[in-house]
Amino acid sequence: MDEDRLQDGRRQRWNGEEAVLQSRCTDERGEVQPTILEAAKNLGVAPEYFYDADHFNGIQPWRVTRDGLIQNALF
Repeated sequence: MDEDRLQDGRRQRWNGEEAVLQSRCTDERGEVQPTILEAAKNLGVAPEYFYDADHFNGIQPWRVTRDGLIQNALF
């Protein structure tokens, strides 16, 4: 079944293929949520550092499989 998705203010139709969904927040100071690669670069660590971290405030990607299963796309 096709579902409409909102991306950057435009409507997008999901065609049933696997997809990764992400959203990015900007706080009241204008700080933008980093990707895992941006956060790793800023801290001078490998991206794998965040796999075991207690806290990560970056963008959380979610994978939607063909059968509609939702999975953490960071791992």
